Amino acid sequence: MAARAAKGAQGAAAAGKAEAWPPLVLVAGSDPFLVDEAAGEALDALAPGWREDDFKVTKVSGAADRVDDALAALRQVREAILQPGFFAAETVVWLRGVSFSGTDRTSRSEDVRGALDDWRTELRKNGLPAGVSLVVSGTGIAKNSVLFNGFSAMAKEGRARVVDAAGGTATAVQKRAAAALEKNGWTMSAPVLAAFVRRVGTDVGTAMRELEKLFAYTGGAEPTAADVAEICTVCTDGEIWEIQDVFGRRDLAGTLATVAKLLSNKGVKEIALLIMLETRLLDLALLADARERGLLSPDGRSWSSALGPADRAAVEALGKADVLARPSFLRGSVVEQSRLWTGAQVRAARVALMHAHERLVGSGSAEDRAILETAVCTALAPG
Repeated sequence: MAARAAKGAQGAAAAGKAEAWPPLVLVAGSDPFLVDEAAGEALDALAPGWREDDFKVTKVSGAADRVDDALAALRQVREAILQPGFFAAETVVWLRGVSFSGTDRTSRSEDVRGALDDWRTELRKNGLPAGVSLVVSGTGIAKNSVLFNGFSAMAKEGRARVVDAAGGTATAVQKRAAAALEKNGWTMSAPVLAAFVRRVGTDVGTAMRELEKLFAYTGGAEPTAADVAEICTVCTDGEIWEIQDVFGRRDLAGTLATVAKLLSNKGVKEIALLIMLETRLLDLALLADARERGLLSPDGRSWSSALGPADRAAVEALGKADVLARPSFLRGSVVEQSRLWTGAQVRAARVALMHAHERLVGSGSAEDRAILETAVCTALAPG
């Protein structure tokens, strides 16, 4: 309780220094941990001390598997907005965990879409009553939905704020882990952090629990890669990312073993694994070609300082495809792997995977595994 109180006080203090939040806030993203964290930051600003005082925020669940549940949630939140708080001069309403503004069957219901459209129109026309604030959050809010578009329009008018709590990526996990390391005074080397992310996957909430477990195991000491392998639970997402590294190291036996392990998991398809390999080959192709053309620094970890204007412009045009512009924990392994490939080997491997891709698209046959494994063997053949 003391830790929660301290966290709430810190949030309130930070909110006091930050720019004032508008009374309408929408938080959307793919990771429930990040969405709840961002919504909490909004509530820290709009209702300081809410973590310790249940009466400061009226919470309405937005989780709805059925049309009737979604309509009931909308009625409840509208009533909460119009009903003055009994224990606070100002009212903050939190519609949390919205699941009916996406692409599922409930979201596509004409009744639900109509109710959301009516609510959006009402909010845009009349706003909120004096002293009332509203926070809406959830992983089921699509960016092309009625709800998201309504809040975005009000944000452009300065009446609302839309927070994109992006998640579902290794970068999101690494950033959140880095923040947790700094907050707790823990240290972890870049290679070990990379191994950690590969093992636990890209769900931030799961990663944070695994991080706490890891440092409980080490007693707060800096963990090693062996510690990560010993204590952290393997996530399917982590295993899927692992296939890129074992393939990038030109480890044929290891790649085939990883393919077999992943295909034993329900829902994992050959085409998904092939796309992972094709993605890694794009990075390797860029680095192998740049190395052979003398465009890299001597250690191969950055672009050469002697690049001409045309080459510098080409590098800038790469955008997110620029491997060397990524965080060190993401680019380090790719740089090391690229030294094991020649440009000719990368080109041959891409042709092998491309042919397999053409055969796998729309196939769904018992031969798919053989197609993938044959492509891997051809791609990693010596030469």
